[in-house]
Amino acid sequence: MVTSARVPPPRVSLQTLMDHFFDKNRFPVCIDYAQRLLRIDSCHQDAHTTLMRSHIAQGKPELAARQYQACSQVMKNELNMSPSPEMTALYLQIAG
Repeated sequence: MVTSARVPPPRVSLQTLMDHFFDKNRFPVCIDYAQRLLRIDSCHQDAHTTLMRSHIAQGKPELAARQYQACSQVMKNELNMSPSPEMTALYLQIAG
């Protein structure tokens, strides 16, 4: 008898992989998974925030600022909302 294993939705797996590689300081791989996640859900704030943190960790604050601006635009256009206070605080730290 063949049983099929329950496969988690792609979003859950991508989130797990993104978080794992961020925790391991493997930022290029983390960025890849975060970008994949954003192709599925462009308003996924954890992915946007993780991208910002990854860019900062790599010494690229200008890319982190651009990521915040991209997230802000997507959130406004799609949900008529602003980014989370956590994300805005991170942006203000780097825009300083």
